[in-house]
Amino acid sequence: MCCGAIAFGGAAAQLQTAFSAASGHNADVANAMLGVAFNLAIFAAGVAGAVVISTFNGLVLPALMAGVAAVALFFAIAARRTAFPT
Repeated sequence: MCCGAIAFGGAAAQLQTAFSAASGHNADVANAMLGVAFNLAIFAAGVAGAVVISTFNGLVLPALMAGVAAVALFFAIAARRTAFPT
């Protein structure tokens, strides 16, 4: 738990900064949607985890998480120019 907080603790502030910079005059709406996105992600991960574990066994989760991490890395690299302009 502690390592996860250290690794992900600053993500909310970084995402708020990126959303504000990318959205311009609509920063308040973008930051409101950030909270919605976090809550939807937590809900979806819980449902997906329950479905995967009940359908398959727990050994599928590492492969699934590697795929999700690859997709997240792709989006992070693709959004660098927009979210953090030089």
